[in-house]
Amino acid sequence: KPIDVFFFDCDSTLSLMEGIDELAQMQGVGKVVKEMTHQCMGITGLSKDYYKRRLELVKPNQRQMNQASLLYREYQTPGALEVIQLLHYLGKK
Repeated sequence: KPIDVFFFDCDSTLSLMEGIDELAQMQGVGKVVKEMTHQCMGITGLSKDYYKRRLELVKPNQRQMNQASLLYREYQTPGALEVIQLLHYLGKK
């Protein structure tokens, strides 16, 4: 049966960055959060506890979230837009 619905993780898939790591840099906790991200993505997998711990360390404010949203556009993965457009053309969600 063909696949009709696709979900993409934005961080390091549609974008060449990890948003939480960028926010952590803005808050001065970049090194520790980046190490946690590496642990999650490369070794243990992302758990609810790790996700919560990283957010507690970062505590982003609205201004930082707005800055991060601009970075997502700046660091868009080459070809990502075209892939999404092709999926839409094929009637996929």
